[in-house]
Amino acid sequence: MTQEAVTSKVDLVRTQLLNLIDQTEEGTALPSERILAARFQVARMTLRRAMDDLAFDGLIVRQHGRGVFTARPKVAGRLAVSSFSEDTRRRGLTPGTRVIAFRKGRADRNVARQLRIPVNDFAYFYTRLRLADGVPMALQHCTLVADAVPDLTEEDLTGSLYESLERRYGVKINGATVDLEAVMPDARSAELLTIPVSQPCIQLRGFGLDQTGRVVEIGRSLFRGDRYRLSSSFSRGDLGPRRARPNAR
Repeated sequence: MTQEAVTSKVDLVRTQLLNLIDQTEEGTALPSERILAARFQVARMTLRRAMDDLAFDGLIVRQHGRGVFTARPKVAGRLAVSSFSEDTRRRGLTPGTRVIAFRKGRADRNVARQLRIPVNDFAYFYTRLRLADGVPMALQHCTLVADAVPDLTEEDLTGSLYESLERRYGVKINGATVDLEAVMPDARSAELLTIPVSQPCIQLRGFGLDQTGRVVEIGRSLFRGDRYRLSSSFSRGDLGPRRARPNAR
């Protein structure tokens, strides 16, 4: 059999599996490989290749010793200056927010250094749980310079903060520097994200710059590794790290 014929058969099996997944609820166990191979009249190796594709796309989950289960596809986010709400709506999902904590307080030495403000200046500290179609996706811990958004309220945090900052305060987040790494969640974060503490997460830590180049936001976001993926595009001219240079206050 030619390579083209093998690829065509894998694609056909993949389509048949997708039809089967569409008819089941999330978390449903699929029939065994032996049963599926017999149903689709293909070799088990062909079936495995099709299932590998679906697993890569996040549509099925293999659990050792238990079998294969259906899953929702991962939400894709971009490594760009865009909000969680924008990315979620772009994928045809409904964004949601649950405010876990919100307060106005004075910046200690560490926070002041990161925000480029004097020690004891006011800042807003908040934690938000971000959802897509009601499913927890990310946990955000952020701090905003208070004099940039003097009348910030908890209500401003219930939707797209970037949209609210631009509409109410004329503050537009135009740039950001972000570090990305894989981490394990602590017990509280895992509870809020409804995942086990053994589930790896994607952590983004960095700062946001307004249209004048001033640092107005610092934060750390924890994304579920099983439900979220991040993508970016690069060109040859982007070789080598480039860091934003925030303006002093």
